[in-house]
Amino acid sequence: LPGGDFVAFFAVQIAPRVTGVVARTSASATSLDSQFPPGSGFVLPTPPTSVEATFTEVVNIPVGSFRLTGVGPDLVFGSADDIQVAGTVTFNPVTLVATFVPTNPGALPNDTFYRVVLDGTGANAITDLANIPLDGENNEPVSSVSGDGNAGGDWVGFFRTGSIVPSSDRTIFVDVTNTGLQENGSAQFPFNTIQ
Repeated sequence: LPGGDFVAFFAVQIAPRVTGVVARTSASATSLDSQFPPGSGFVLPTPPTSVEATFTEVVNIPVGSFRLTGVGPDLVFGSADDIQVAGTVTFNPVTLVATFVPTNPGALPNDTFYRVVLDGTGANAITDLANIPLDGENNEPVSSVSGDGNAGGDWVGFFRTGSIVPSSDRTIFVDVTNTGLQENGSAQFPFNTIQ
């Protein structure tokens, strides 16, 4: 009928997001850097006893979708010598915090870099109760809330432990007599030459 009011209702589905990730020991905590190597403000004195991720809503966290990885001797993530940290994940639906606890934190290496990944892509994606995948792109330092506005994105962050420093700030060791297979510039595995 002419002159009547038109009323429509619709629902907007917003993907879950990450609002913060913190690595902890019993005595200290650090947030995570979005860049590798992590800066000097993202350090724990010893390996973590837990990693906590806070979400914007209740989420489902499939096994293997919240991962902690230590970098191997080559100092490159994604290579065969990475240290995949075994652990358990719990989620508190009241606080919206997921906690990763390493199975054996005392066995984790110190003086190294760690990476945390929260999957928002693939078959193992973290989803909300409507099965919408995580909008997880890490926007630090611009915003503590993750995402690019589209569902399906992994959150990735880094921290370091002990006295290791980023390669741009570290001392490189060279020993021309080193004929071993491993070379990473550390005192234990010095480079054979400078290139």
